[in-house]
Amino acid sequence: MSSFGCFPDPAVALVTGSSRGIGRACALALAEAGCHVVVHYVTQRQAAEDTAEEVRSLGRRALVVRADVGVENEVRAMFREIRKEFGRLDTAVVNSGIVADGLLAAMSLDKWQRVLNTNLTGAFLTCRETVKLMYRTGGSLVLIGSTSGLSGTPGQANYSASKGGLHAFAASLAREVADRGIRVNAVAPGFTRDRHAAVRRTGGPREVPRAHPRRPARHPGRSGRRRALPRLPVRRIHHRAGRGGRRRTHRLTTPNLSSLSRKASMSMTHDELRKHAEERTALNQQLKSLLVDNLELATPASEIGDDQPLFGRGLELDSLDTLEIVVMVEENFGVSISDDDSGVFGSVNKLADFIVEQAGGIPAVENA
Repeated sequence: MSSFGCFPDPAVALVTGSSRGIGRACALALAEAGCHVVVHYVTQRQAAEDTAEEVRSLGRRALVVRADVGVENEVRAMFREIRKEFGRLDTAVVNSGIVADGLLAAMSLDKWQRVLNTNLTGAFLTCRETVKLMYRTGGSLVLIGSTSGLSGTPGQANYSASKGGLHAFAASLAREVADRGIRVNAVAPGFTRDRHAAVRRTGGPREVPRAHPRRPARHPGRSGRRRALPRLPVRRIHHRAGRGGRRRTHRLTTPNLSSLSRKASMSMTHDELRKHAEERTALNQQLKSLLVDNLELATPASEIGDDQPLFGRGLELDSLDTLEIVVMVEENFGVSISDDDSGVFGSVNKLADFIVEQAGGIPAVENA
């Protein structure tokens, strides 16, 4: 049995939005853990069928269902299919979500409502029907939030509002259904390289205007800079869904970057301290140059402060630049930034701290 195996047999899990990305990864992890899986999709039927085939290859049953989670009748029809096929539901991962980024001043009411309808109303409808099905048997609900719902992200007022509302919704629901043996938890992943990121960067029919038009969008076909699979917080979601989280309800799991200490030890000699300081200064300078080159900043590298905020009133970067920084760090320093490491984007110093921590020391800096 997999290390994930912590579900009774039989157990049935619903994962909304499981044709790709986080949802697909969760569906496969739950199947590996011993669950039959309801694979939900809206438009990508073939992708959902592919996910279902992978679930079946793990020796579990899979039911593929289509529903727009923002439409009440379609959600009710989906749960009728679940009742008919399995007669029960033990776990639900409420993952469906969309993005439609843009500056608030230029955002249409339709764009605002579409995101809230899918991300928040869709969660309400899914959870309502899930609770009905679990009311006598108990179970677990895991809602996929976002760090954007905790701190807000420029250019994502609608998305941030929907995820912030989702976190509060989870807390309220947890208190409401705890005495029925239903656990409710939320997981707030950081930035992941999934289709949402691709849509924001490459545009197309649903192209998103950049928050700072001084930097033109790069060509969508640029060679090999986008890896296919996001780094997913599947283990954390799985733990909340299964027996590992059986004593926990009303928990919001958020990325937590441990405090990073400088590597200069008190036992260093004067010459070692001076060398360390010079190497660290060179690393910071290289990061500044890479930021200017990769993000096409108007600010010269020499004018970027070590502790200057990268977002907000700092360099005025927006949410679309986060992926660029992730790829930049991986390609130049061989260090991966995961979903739990969103704090590294605060400043050049924080980014350098993270690189030093992950690399086990200050990496060699190439001469310009």
